[in-house]
Amino acid sequence: MYEGSQLFATPPFDTATLVYALYCDGGSWSGNAAAPVIAKPNATAPPQTIYYRGRPLLDALIDSLLAAGLDKASELLFAGCSAGGLTAYMHADYVASRMPPSVTTVALADAMFSIDTADAQGVPVFPRLMSWVFNAMNSSASVDQDCLAANPNGTVCMFGANTAPYVKTPLFVLNSKYDTWQGGGIIGAGGCVNNISNCSTAIQHFWVGYGNRMIVALESLPPQHGGFLSNCQAHCQTGGGEWQTRTIDGVSMGAAFISWYNDAVSSTQPSSTSHRHYEACDVTPCRDDTC
Repeated sequence: MYEGSQLFATPPFDTATLVYALYCDGGSWSGNAAAPVIAKPNATAPPQTIYYRGRPLLDALIDSLLAAGLDKASELLFAGCSAGGLTAYMHADYVASRMPPSVTTVALADAMFSIDTADAQGVPVFPRLMSWVFNAMNSSASVDQDCLAANPNGTVCMFGANTAPYVKTPLFVLNSKYDTWQGGGIIGAGGCVNNISNCSTAIQHFWVGYGNRMIVALESLPPQHGGFLSNCQAHCQTGGGEWQTRTIDGVSMGAAFISWYNDAVSSTQPSSTSHRHYEACDVTPCRDDTC
């Protein structure tokens, strides 16, 4: 979540305690490598020592917060955007397991409902990158363990859309079908990442298919999970000014999340569709939907 997000001005979060945790290694708090890595950013730069220790840091953070009073909370929203969104997918159940029974834990993943796929040219650029992260950072103990048990190739559990079906903690998926970061990092769209209409026909066709795969993945999730998938091109949508103005079928992004949240923390079991909002058309907003 971005600091200053409109979410924090929305009841009930306008009176909540906010913890904003930063990290910098790209592994979504999953690293548990025993030895440091010596790296050189370029040929002339001095060597730097890097520690892939995100998981012990996450444990220390939770320990510190519990000691500071988190154990007295009634509700915990575990959330993040971009790599922090992947953090929500990967660690929601673990974080929930660390809370006392009196704390109701739910999660919000803003972006990185990523599909495990090669890019539009058929090159598995992002899967190779996540395989490197999984192995180099020793992330096997940090990915969702139910996902890992079902997929011995644990790299697949570094993708939000792969992990979400195994998450038991109520989870809200927030993503653009044409996510601008995924456009470059996964689709391989190059210079047209911010405007799919400027992409070649081949890139557009591939990206539309990718967005439609997001819809299929959302619809297949357990019923406690909600979602909001719009055609508006964006990345990390909780940080901008669209919380109350981006709509699907007349429902704003913020209203969709709050409705789901209220049911999730009250243990109201929703139907499989009541908190899932997505645009079934392609590229531009459907009907009267707004960005």
